[in-house]
Amino acid sequence: MIGTPPVRRRLVGGALRRYRENLGYALEDAAQVLACDRSKISRIETGQRGIRAGELRELLAEYGADEQAQAALAAIAHPRAARGWWRAYADVVPGPFQDYLTLEMAASQILVYEAQQVPALMQTPDYARAVAAGDPALVDSAAVDRPLRRGWPGSGRC
Repeated sequence: MIGTPPVRRRLVGGALRRYRENLGYALEDAAQVLACDRSKISRIETGQRGIRAGELRELLAEYGADEQAQAALAAIAHPRAARGWWRAYADVVPGPFQDYLTLEMAASQILVYEAQQVPALMQTPDYARAVAAGDPALVDSAAVDRPLRRGWPGSGRC
């Protein structure tokens, strides 16, 4: 049984499909750009398969995507190439949340409404510590305090 493709691949694939369809290209047209079979393009667009950085650039250039869109999709498709502040916390921040942070970094606009929590940049160290202490994924007090010592957003040390 094949599992659900990762969110990052589905987002990139969906964007590529929209670009292709907006131009009126068929799968065969996109496959000619990469000199590959149409099934490869189909698997990329559904997220069943990743895409190499060079192939992504080729398709986006052919589709006429601007530089900002190309950079955002490249960061989403290849998050290890993107450098973010959370890399220093890889042992504390769970993998799926690191994917979320990669998407957030690539976003051009972030709209947030949190009725039950103070936004991170407005948190005091004591408040951030209390919120982190309530997270069952952080198993000990050292894991709770470590981000605050290093300058986690909201710690007052950024």
